[in-house]
Amino acid sequence: MSEETTTPTPSVSIDAKILDDIKSLAHKQAELSFNAKLRDVMGVDSLDKLAELKKLDEEKKMLEKGEFEKLSSQIKEDSQAWKNKYTNAVVEQSIIRASSELNALDSDIVLALVRDKAVVDEKGSVTIDNKSASDYIKELLGAKPYLVKPTGNSGSGSSAGTALDDKAKYEVEYEAARKAGNIIKLLELKRKSI
Repeated sequence: MSEETTTPTPSVSIDAKILDDIKSLAHKQAELSFNAKLRDVMGVDSLDKLAELKKLDEEKKMLEKGEFEKLSSQIKEDSQAWKNKYTNAVVEQSIIRASSELNALDSDIVLALVRDKAVVDEKGSVTIDNKSASDYIKELLGAKPYLVKPTGNSGSGSSAGTALDDKAKYEVEYEAARKAGNIIKLLELKRKSI
């Protein structure tokens, strides 16, 4: 008879601890592989660092937004300043033109008297107390004839022009002191007029 030889098959029994170690190594290997790909693609080593970078990026955007808001605010202020300059120029030009056309003694005096009441509408027209600048100044000169240039030949020794100039200057100074609340100046002007 022939002898049969059989090879024994080893019995495989894996210990639970070894299995846990293998799982842990596989997990660690996957994590290292993921982190390497994350580093290659995003330039960070872990998800924690990626979250931190995202938070920093959001903070930076918030700061930039704050700068844009400052810039926007500055532009609005500059725009308002230019609008005010335009409005003042239109008011001055309109009042001076109308007072010159209406023979005012001194356009600057008329300007000082009515500037604060003038309003410029959206079309650029100047109104004073809901009247055109020309109509309002015409009424003003009618009510205060000493602000109108004399029309006749006053002759060479006449002092009528100087008296009118002095009275107009007094009124402008008085009105300016009153608006400024300068009581001392008002008293000085009152004493000079007596």
